[in-house]
Amino acid sequence: TGFFVFLLPLSLLLGAGHILYFMDIDGAQSAVDVRHFVLLHALMFTRACVVALKYGFMSPRDLQDNYKFPPHWGGSDRLVRNLIMAGWSAPRAHGARYFQGFVKEAAVLEDLNLPGVSVSIAGSGAKRLRDAWNHLQRHGVGVNGDGGGKVEEIDPGGQEVPMSMVLELILWRYMGQPHSTFRAKFHVFLSMCVMPFAMPITRVSFGASPFGDTASEQTVRAMIFLLGGYFTYFSAGMAWMMSWDFMRRVHSIRAFGQLIDTGIPLQDLFEGLPPVPRE
Repeated sequence: TGFFVFLLPLSLLLGAGHILYFMDIDGAQSAVDVRHFVLLHALMFTRACVVALKYGFMSPRDLQDNYKFPPHWGGSDRLVRNLIMAGWSAPRAHGARYFQGFVKEAAVLEDLNLPGVSVSIAGSGAKRLRDAWNHLQRHGVGVNGDGGGKVEEIDPGGQEVPMSMVLELILWRYMGQPHSTFRAKFHVFLSMCVMPFAMPITRVSFGASPFGDTASEQTVRAMIFLLGGYFTYFSAGMAWMMSWDFMRRVHSIRAFGQLIDTGIPLQDLFEGLPPVPRE
């Protein structure tokens, strides 16, 4: 990530002057002063120091919650960062509290009283469903969202299964579809490659001189320009994340309708279960 966010645009912009010279418009070339990048990285480094200080005042338990394997339910700042950075996150990485909120939301939309509703499944389907739910609690949600802590397994026997268990498996299956890592990285790469081509065009509004006449004016305009490029990239990632989340909600609602109308195969629910972590 550091390469794409910092080194790639730096190398492209500082080395693209002769390559993109044909895009020179009224003397506004694509070259950028090195000091502008130094200042930009200095500000980013300052922000990193502020984050480090924040972690310095966190308790050991909070730190463990932040760096435990998914779900990182204690890492709220990491959630925001994942949402912005092209969406390397899924509900299973958002954490159990976020995920279980969907279960309650689904119950309200379907007008279901979850504690009082159960379904009867013939054959060995009920036991398979309970085994799948227990597996989800051990290796996915865990106790209070701790990502696979010790849980009290539910296996009362019989053919009755709580409706809340079915809804939770449906949401884990359809809302838990992760983003494609390759597509996310490719999105970052393309976003950074576009920046040097946009610079000589945008520079026209700043005039032929390098971002202004005085040093202070040059610095302020360059910072606005560079940060604008980063925020444009961030906004694209956020829009992508929102569209992906919308599609997952559509799949979930469709699954609820299928469950009520025609039923849903158990195998479809089992496909989304988390793998057993390696010791």
